Amino acid sequence: EIYTLSLHDALPISGRVAEGVAALTRAAESYRRGPKPHDDPEKLLASAYCLERIDRFADARAAAADGIRYARNKAAVGLLPPLLVISGSQAVRLGQWDSADAEYTEAATLARQLAQQSEWGYIRACQAELAALRGDEAGAVDAAADAVAHAHGSPWVADIRQLVDRLLAIARSDVAGAQDDLTAHDWRE
Repeated sequence: EIYTLSLHDALPISGRVAEGVAALTRAAESYRRGPKPHDDPEKLLASAYCLERIDRFADARAAAADGIRYARNKAAVGLLPPLLVISGSQAVRLGQWDSADAEYTEAATLARQLAQQSEWGYIRACQAELAALRGDEAGAVDAAADAVAHAHGSPWVADIRQLVDRLLAIARSDVAGAQDDLTAHDWRE
């Protein structure tokens, strides 16, 4: 398959990390400053994504929260699953695991109701991560199996499979092995 990369994705991959971070920062700010950004949940989602990539988790969560509020007010339910997922992902990184669990659960329910199977598979991967971090090996295995089963045809199938291996290592208390693997594949390193 052929994938297109944005400039802010391509720069770090080519070893130009500082330029990539600057490009992501500019992109996040332009999404938030655009015309009526609080009236466009897709721009808020894009902003949250950019902010996440540069480890500005609280800012990313705030952008996602704005998008969630707008999507709920305008009944834009199709946008809620990805907005809830990115908000939940930031909650995990901020140590707010109960909030993340609630957002992932709502996102999974909506994705199922809306027949967003690929999105549902990705949400299950996020739930597997959270279960692994909590030391719930059975929950991590169950969610990871769902994620892999629904990843067919998804551009991130290989990423989900790698994530599953890391999560299982974490759930089995092999944190050092999982950390080594994560560091080896982190674009910011």
